[in-house]
Parts: sequence; C-alpha cells; structure tokens
Amino acid sequence: MARSPLPGSPGPGVLGFLACGAIVRRTAFLQAGGFDDVIFFFGEEERLAMDLAAYGWELAYVEEVVAHHHPSPARDHRARQALAARNTVLTAVLRRPWPVVARPVLRTARSGRPGRQGLRDAVPRLPRALARRRPSPAPWRTPVNCWNALLSGWIQVLESIPTASTTGPTQ
Repeated sequence: MARSPLPGSPGPGVLGFLACGAIVRRTAFLQAGGFDDVIFFFGEEERLAMDLAAYGWELAYVEEVVAHHHPSPARDHRARQALAARNTVLTAVLRRPWPVVARPVLRTARSGRPGRQGLRDAVPRLPRALARRRPSPAPWRTPVNCWNALLSGWIQVLESIPTASTTGPTQ
C-alpha cells in the first residue's frame, strides 16, 4: 500500500483496505453506512471502501498511522474460505452492476467445496442484499476505471521525477 502509485492525501491513494488494519474517520464511516448485517464479518470492508469512495472520501495509506490487531489464533481455514466466498458474492450483489455480479458468482461456484458452501450461505442473505442494493457510481465500479486511476497515478509519479532540464547540468 505504501508504494501505491495512486494520488492521495495525506499519503498514497488506495482502492481498499483490510478492516482489521485500518483506521477510518467516524464521520466518513457513518456517512457511508458503516458495516452492515448483510455481510457482517470477513470482507465487510470491500463494500465500505466502495461506499466511502462514492461519497467522495479519499482512501490513503498513511505510514505514521498504526493500527494494532490481535487476531484469534483459532482459525478454521475452510470456514473462512466459505465466508470470504459468501461475502464476495453479497458485496457484488449490493454494489456491482448485474453483468459484473455474474463473474464472482461463477468464479465462486467453480472454486471448490468452500466456494459452493459460500454460495449456499449467501442465499438466506440475498433478500436483505437485494433490498439494500445500490450499485456504486460508474467511476468506481469497473476495472477499466480503476486501471485508468492507476495509470493516472503513475503519470503523476513520472511527471514529478526531476529531469536533466529541471535539475541543471549533469557532470
């Protein structure tokens, strides 16, 4: 994240974050709707990051800000995979255009037993997801636009590098 080429302030811009290792302004968190009970846990920051960007909040990596997270050592790898699959699908239903929703659903269905379990676990939550569905604005929802933002950041980085004509004669 520290090497992100995206423009940002007070640090490099980012398109997302991990909730367990991030700090979000309370005002921004509340304006974007915070976490919801559709996704609830594991991956909930993906939808929040989309909503923060849609509301005009910048996401940035700030080296001086440190978040401490002490996860439980007890982990069920397959259960976490199923949870991640469920929440990827639900996030897509909540915020992505319908043609894009099909991709994570198909990818999840093909990803093995945890993915199929995640799809089954998503079904009871679909009515709530559909009721709260609000696709993100166009600039934040397509890989092409994310790629364009990335390129724009690289262009700004390249333009900021001093050249021989701006630094004086070389020896």
